[in-house]
Amino acid sequence: MLLSLPLILVLGVFLPILGWLNLRHSQALQGADTNVPTTKEIVVQIFILQTIVGGLVLLAVHGSQLEVVWLPVLSIQTILVAVSVLLVVVLISLSEARKPLGPNEHIRARLREMSAKNPAWIGVTIYAGFIEEFAYRAVLTLLFAEAIGYWPAAIVSALLFGMAHLSSGLRALPASIFFALAMQLLVFVSGGLLLAVVVHIAYDLIAAWLGRRMAHASKSDGSSVL
Repeated sequence: MLLSLPLILVLGVFLPILGWLNLRHSQALQGADTNVPTTKEIVVQIFILQTIVGGLVLLAVHGSQLEVVWLPVLSIQTILVAVSVLLVVVLISLSEARKPLGPNEHIRARLREMSAKNPAWIGVTIYAGFIEEFAYRAVLTLLFAEAIGYWPAAIVSALLFGMAHLSSGLRALPASIFFALAMQLLVFVSGGLLLAVVVHIAYDLIAAWLGRRMAHASKSDGSSVL
């Protein structure tokens, strides 16, 4: 259990604090673009952070001897649940994309400009989706479940996941928490992690495409409606 402590501290303390600091930094910018990370910088930061988390996840699995089931049980039910979950989270993303950004949501604006056609962004999206599902939906939930039960642990994991994504803005927090719970439902229903990984990656790529269209629409006609 001792080897799981670094992962719990990173996911439970460090990343929520980092998300909050990034949010405050974005809100403090006064319209200047000079202090907003470039696409390359964001990609590199995500890759480094996810690599660190991935290493800590492997350490926690080794130290606690957790049994992570990867292969799901595929059936009509699980496939329908996966498609339904993906549809719901995409619709939520579409609703968010139609809303105009606030004057201080600079990092969110930068994220909207990223394209799902960018090879580096596609690569880091696949990588992050894999690591986040492994870390939050599998290992962190299983670690907490030993003490408080599966679904209470899933709720705690979802809250921490949402707080780690605070840099996307406060209004994205409920959507992030809902997304985490939806992915946990996929893991629970299918009995394995892989289906949630696939849906997570598919959602991220679709959301990047929607965000890119949103950014282009805003620049071309001043409207935030797709």
